[in-house]
Amino acid sequence: MKKPTKHLIAEVPRRHAQTELTVGIDLGDVWSHYCTLNQHGEVVDRGRFRTTAKAIDKWFTYIPHARVAMEAGTHSIWISEQLEQLGHEVIVANVRELRAISHSDRKSDQVDAEKLARYARLDPEILRPVSHRTVEQQEGQRLDRALISSLERDPLLSERLRRLKTIPGVGAITALTWALEIGDYTRFPSVKQAISYCGLCGAEKSSADKVMRTPISKQRNKHIQHVLVEAAKLAPRYSHELALLRDKEIQRGNKNRATLAVARKLVAYMLAVDRRQQDFVPAEELTAKAVA
Repeated sequence: MKKPTKHLIAEVPRRHAQTELTVGIDLGDVWSHYCTLNQHGEVVDRGRFRTTAKAIDKWFTYIPHARVAMEAGTHSIWISEQLEQLGHEVIVANVRELRAISHSDRKSDQVDAEKLARYARLDPEILRPVSHRTVEQQEGQRLDRALISSLERDPLLSERLRRLKTIPGVGAITALTWALEIGDYTRFPSVKQAISYCGLCGAEKSSADKVMRTPISKQRNKHIQHVLVEAAKLAPRYSHELALLRDKEIQRGNKNRATLAVARKLVAYMLAVDRRQQDFVPAEELTAKAVA
């Protein structure tokens, strides 16, 4: 992935302090395509980057304050939060209306990225900012529509999903992925086995008083691993306990390990909810009830 050119970095703050770049992003599961417009609506850069937190941080750190537009979807929730932390304005498109007004014989990721950038530059009503919760609800509704017939015929699955979504940071996508990929939770006698299946840790090697972890095994369920890692990036925002866990791991100097630690804790939470057949209760509340 190339870095922005020097003229792209310097153009806004030096020549037109009151203007900003506009970036349209067509999100994909593996690669995302972007198109950048200057204050005159001219394309100054286009390309693609991997749809990962590391790649997004590397790319957008070099760009000055920009208005970034994307369609609402699975990745738009965590990506929009990451971009806002980098100081950019993020607006999320209404997918249905956007597709209705942007019908074209030319259809490609690059074309879609440029259209998003141009709509954002004009700032139409269709691209007004929406909350992350609204985006998650829209994605959840899309999934519900696709699976509603099977869920209605399977009330046990529906109730299981409801209980799982009481866990902080676990939304419709994470709960559904867990239920479908894990299946019968009783096949995991321990949390450690469930964590291993989800590909969230490697083997441990002990020597004297030292414990070393080997790299994560390639024999894992990649789909559930990806979903849990993405959920772990947002979960600390909704849970004091998970936030403390993340901060503790970050102090050791490795953000990736912090994310994996949160993901492992989410596995423990979901397995516990499945086993108890009850809604999730934070540890703080359990402690308070025990004291009372």
